[in-house]
Amino acid sequence: MGADPNRLSLIARLKGSGARKPLLIMGHTDVVGVQRERWSQDPFGARLIDGYIWGRGTVDDKQLVAGGLMTMLLLKRSGARLDRDVIFVAEADEEGGGGRAPGATHGIAYIVENNWPDIDANTHSPRAADSTR
Repeated sequence: MGADPNRLSLIARLKGSGARKPLLIMGHTDVVGVQRERWSQDPFGARLIDGYIWGRGTVDDKQLVAGGLMTMLLLKRSGARLDRDVIFVAEADEEGGGGRAPGATHGIAYIVENNWPDIDANTHSPRAADSTR
């Protein structure tokens, strides 16, 4: 979701019984801009140097996005009986900052402003949503 087709975010919800408050899992999908002159290695090279991968976004939170997505897939595939909804958000603007202002076209500010009921993890009975969204 988002008003900028180049910076879309994703929300997915697995429905539970509603006995407990929802669990929200989230991470951001963007990375910082590149100023090549400030890099000692090619920022797009992903070179392994002294046991570390050098490259743009390699020490970011993409593992949270991948882990959250895998959690959702495994829960869905296993048919686990959930006592709460599990909500996954992959949002498209943490690094750029453009999505933080009211009227934002993307990112977490857009989601909060336009899709709050979809991510509200503070209630026992969120609005109806199917598990395929």
